[in-house]
Amino acid sequence: MPKPDFLIVGAQHCGTTWLWGILDQHQDTDFPRIKERHFFGSSEIYKKGIEWYLSGFDDCNPAKVICDAAPTNFYDRVPYWFNSDRQLIHNDQLPTIPELICDALPDIKIIVSLRDPVSRAISAYLHWMRHQFCFNRNHVSPWLGLRQTALRYPKVRILEYGYYTRYLRAWQRVVPPERLLVLIFEEDILKDPDAGIRKVTDFIGINPKFAAPLKPKAKNPSWPWTRIILKYYLGPMLRQIEKTPLRSITQNWDPLKRYGVQSSDIEFLQQVFKDERGGIEELTGRSLACWQYLEGHPSSPKSSATDRQMPV
Repeated sequence: MPKPDFLIVGAQHCGTTWLWGILDQHQDTDFPRIKERHFFGSSEIYKKGIEWYLSGFDDCNPAKVICDAAPTNFYDRVPYWFNSDRQLIHNDQLPTIPELICDALPDIKIIVSLRDPVSRAISAYLHWMRHQFCFNRNHVSPWLGLRQTALRYPKVRILEYGYYTRYLRAWQRVVPPERLLVLIFEEDILKDPDAGIRKVTDFIGINPKFAAPLKPKAKNPSWPWTRIILKYYLGPMLRQIEKTPLRSITQNWDPLKRYGVQSSDIEFLQQVFKDERGGIEELTGRSLACWQYLEGHPSSPKSSATDRQMPV
């Protein structure tokens, strides 16, 4: 039965979809039909068994290098997901996610991509607001704000996915250095994607020379905050409105932008993640001067400019 040779385990909103898309074009790789089945990242899905997971690779060519990806895997404990509770509840009867993966796939190689945790948290928040997530069939209001949304609904892990040091330590405990590649989103994907892809091809042992559009593009471009508000109130009706000439207005006009991500939200995130930069520098041996935690950004508390929606 074909098995994955390497996993892209996250982190969420750190370029993993772009990396998947690039490697999927390589002649030496093969990918399953479905990306992100979250087998190891959900207690309920894990109960389906390893045979169910591996059956997803039935159509893969074992002569090629096989990949899987799920950003929910860059974590430690296995959570419950298919419940109505907005709290984050873990299955403490299971080993950690790194242990489960390495037990099932003992020779697996692991690729991690990490991004400035403040930017990543904002990207995650805007993603959830754009998709109007809900609990108990009630949509979470965009008027609640980033900080309160993150604190009241930890299950969506706006903050939790940014505790990189804790999770990378968990992976380093069970995966030897030669089978663990850590990419830095700002340096290896945004600044020099060619060099970043070369690191990946060398790591997984495939030909580094292949034609692919390397320039990263946003999978889900940022929405104006006004459009997010409109979707909250109009729901599916917004989709019908955007089939008319009003589309350009809803996608570009943003009179409510001051109600989006606030300077106080950024200050909150800066305090939450203040130790992550030093922790990851220590674990990887890489300088993370590129992680500015949005200091000096127009919405930063250190800037006198007015608030505006942050980039995804």
